[in-house]
Amino acid sequence: RWSMSDHGLREKIVNWFKLEHSSHKGENREYEIVTLNDCLLMMSKSDDLPHQLVLIPRLCSLIRNTCIAEQSSDILWICWITIKNMMLDNQDNVLVQEACFSVMMELIKSHYYDLGLLKEEFFEVLKSKLEESPDLCFKGLSALTKDGKDILSMEYKISHLLLSCMEHSPTETLFNFMENVIKYNFTVIINDLRVSIIGMLCKILDSSEESMVKNHCLKILDIIVIYAQIPEKSMKTITKSLCSTINEHQFSQISWQIMGNILQFPSFGHSCILCLCSILDDPKSSNVDLIRGAIFFIVMSIWGSRRIENLEISPSVVLPYLIKVLDIGDFIITNEVALGVRRILTYSSKSGIKIDIEMHIIFKILKKIYLGYRKAE
Repeated sequence: RWSMSDHGLREKIVNWFKLEHSSHKGENREYEIVTLNDCLLMMSKSDDLPHQLVLIPRLCSLIRNTCIAEQSSDILWICWITIKNMMLDNQDNVLVQEACFSVMMELIKSHYYDLGLLKEEFFEVLKSKLEESPDLCFKGLSALTKDGKDILSMEYKISHLLLSCMEHSPTETLFNFMENVIKYNFTVIINDLRVSIIGMLCKILDSSEESMVKNHCLKILDIIVIYAQIPEKSMKTITKSLCSTINEHQFSQISWQIMGNILQFPSFGHSCILCLCSILDDPKSSNVDLIRGAIFFIVMSIWGSRRIENLEISPSVVLPYLIKVLDIGDFIITNEVALGVRRILTYSSKSGIKIDIEMHIIFKILKKIYLGYRKAE
């Protein structure tokens, strides 16, 4: 930390600023605050906190109207060090902290492209304020990253910050900030962190009971699918979460939208269908909602009313999995399978496509459903 009591450093700053002052006969000499340099020196010379706070609005105005191109960008560092010292000396004073925050925000907004390494400095300050004032922290981060659009050189730190916040306090402010970060920067984040972010979103989605939280998680997953590439390790995680949310009426539309976008890409689509089939292949290790969702996605995307043309998967490939899930004997799952059979017959009738190969599997399914009902009686 810079100590203004250091005589040599004080002289260097005075020489650097080259301040002009006026003296009045019979009065104490005072510096006239004309430039940013004048204001900074006035603040550093004063030990009177109220006087320093009075100078803050003037300082912000001078920062806003100072052209860095006409002088060294070191003035930004000197400005920040002056304010940082003031913050550190008055950590328990809310008024001082808010005033210093306003100066930092002015530096960011007025000289964004001249900040250089100051961005890293500001990030650490904002991060330290996260617990006591999350809204203020994200307001600063939003300014520091152009509303989340520019995290260059800070992608690693911001990714870890987002993960930490999602784990401990997923708020609407956090999700709003995340949306642009993911939309504009997800591809530059390293793969392991992308996998972790998707995993955390799905974990929150599966465990949260708050509609706002679940809606934001789904919205961010949709952004990932549209604007970025899903890591291979994350495919099963996303698939399972969507299989659960598709059963909730308020999230069914966006869940299908996300799944539809995944399935439209041939490379993703086939991997996703394999994940869905793996859920049906081991029904005893999955819950009813998960299995029901997997059946729905398979049926609707291959031969249902929302058929994905790009998939080009024969119904004969997935129908055997529908036979397997009937072993559970659950009424909801049996009903979902029966609807699937009805849809394939409707699809064949309307499209004129023959399903001769599939018919023997369909008969097995119908027979098993019938025997299951007889057994239940």
